[in-house]
Amino acid sequence: MITKDLPSRSCDMAVNESTKAFLAQAQAMGIKPFHQYSPANCKALFAQLMSAFGTGPEVGPVNDHQVQADGGTVEVRVFQPKNPARGTILHCHGGGWVMGSADDYDGFARRLVAATGWAVALVDYRLAPEHPFPIPLEDCWAALSWFATNASALVGPGLSLVLAGDSAGGNLAAVLAQRARERGAPAIAAQVLVYPPVQTQTRFPSQTDPDCQLLLCQADMDWFWGHYAPQAAQQMSPEAAPLLARDLQNLPPTLVITAGHDPLRDEGAAYADRLKQAGTHVVYRNYPEDMHGFVTLPQLTSGEEALRDIASFLSGYM
Repeated sequence: MITKDLPSRSCDMAVNESTKAFLAQAQAMGIKPFHQYSPANCKALFAQLMSAFGTGPEVGPVNDHQVQADGGTVEVRVFQPKNPARGTILHCHGGGWVMGSADDYDGFARRLVAATGWAVALVDYRLAPEHPFPIPLEDCWAALSWFATNASALVGPGLSLVLAGDSAGGNLAAVLAQRARERGAPAIAAQVLVYPPVQTQTRFPSQTDPDCQLLLCQADMDWFWGHYAPQAAQQMSPEAAPLLARDLQNLPPTLVITAGHDPLRDEGAAYADRLKQAGTHVVYRNYPEDMHGFVTLPQLTSGEEALRDIASFLSGYM
């Protein structure tokens, strides 16, 4: 089922000063839109950007684990807080299914642990175009299945398990929640979806709004989708595009975060609306002065506010 167009959450506020400064710095560095690079150069650029933000706060033990996945292995990096964990989060990183790694997201995972007091398992799934759909999804499913089985021994017994992801990782987390519901396990206490891409079939206003074409533009998203799910039939699958699922009932309580100046804003809001219509408890939070990526970029001031929102939401599912 293809969703109807929804009213746009208009860009009625300008980007904040920290975002302006970041964009000016990126322009001075000569950074081009992602779709103007090769996938290999995109990966290198993303790694360079993320490494510039430092190592993140000190947390408790951090350990890498190799998990068997279909056709290979996937690394899962588990971060623990200094104090006993309040719960566990499996986080799927962003990067358009083409970029990103556990090393790139190490600093963000540490910030998430410090903000929430929850242990975080970061999935270093294989990337497109070398490993297109459904390989990144299957890697994340293998990681989720492994972590659900081993979290008690690794982190502590009786802790809630929450799915989370940003950008492409938000897409993967949303699909994992639907799959866990269909298969009856593992038990997911909640999900946190940060500006997720959830479909390719409907054009929403934010996808063409000039004020939403900043660090990420819609041409980038079309390019990412083309590498992740190059076949039209793949893009119509709910396992690639979770907004197309016919049934969104009985999914876990959900926090959806969007940015006002993001081409993905309206489809993230549409997914939140569909979840609400299906009876899911949804908290929807739009940050009108920010752009795509703000939660993982510590230079952008609203990122810390978003982490506090995530911590507040998770406190209800310990």
